[in-house]
Amino acid sequence: SGPILFGGNSDHPPGAAPAVATMKLLLKLLSPMDSFCCGCSLDFGIKLILLYQSLSCAYDVLSVLNSFVLEAKVFAETSPSSEAFNLFCALASIPFITCGWSGVLHEAETHLRLYLAFLLANLGLDTGMVLLSLFHASCSQLPGSGAGSAYACGTLRIFNFSYLSLWLFISVYCVFIVWSRCEQLQAGDTSEGFKAMAASAEAKEQAALKKSMQYTGLFGVGPAITASQPLVYGSLASPVVGGGAEIFGRHHETEYPPAA
Repeated sequence: SGPILFGGNSDHPPGAAPAVATMKLLLKLLSPMDSFCCGCSLDFGIKLILLYQSLSCAYDVLSVLNSFVLEAKVFAETSPSSEAFNLFCALASIPFITCGWSGVLHEAETHLRLYLAFLLANLGLDTGMVLLSLFHASCSQLPGSGAGSAYACGTLRIFNFSYLSLWLFISVYCVFIVWSRCEQLQAGDTSEGFKAMAASAEAKEQAALKKSMQYTGLFGVGPAITASQPLVYGSLASPVVGGGAEIFGRHHETEYPPAA
């Protein structure tokens, strides 16, 4: 057989140890997460993402409504083409955001998968728009060209790079959270599923037992037969005692001769 890829005692060449360690780290990083922000549940994180996107869509719709319908410039002034584009994106996002809410509230994997595809498309579109806006914000647009202009240009570039890096990290993290929850729903929580199945089976068994023991006395019309008990306490192989049906009355006379 060939060499073991991740074994501790494999026959890798001496220089392959860093590559193996890097591969292990990548596989660990690509495994689905089980918490949001190192403590909160995945559902809580997805709800925060959905709340932010819902508020963002509401802001875009209200801004266009104020600009074109009410003709009141309450929000920041933008060009009509930009507002129309923002309105189109906001209206197109509503079905996918609704799928996200449905998926996280009802634990529907298919709905969350649709929302995940929307997040990936949104990430690609937003990344292109952010890069385009950062490229337009060049040093040539800074006022003045005297002393301190080079420092201002360097500061602007550092800020743009930091902003882009932070924005990409947060966006990719949000996508990864939604993907982790989708994988969790696909695999299924075995412990919770087993507990739910056991509880459902026990409830059905109790209901069936109660229904069958309702009229099990003499000729099916008397009181319910009491459950029999093992003769030896705790033994499953012991003969049982009790559990018979009463013919007349509820009192079993054990004295002889019976009392008057």
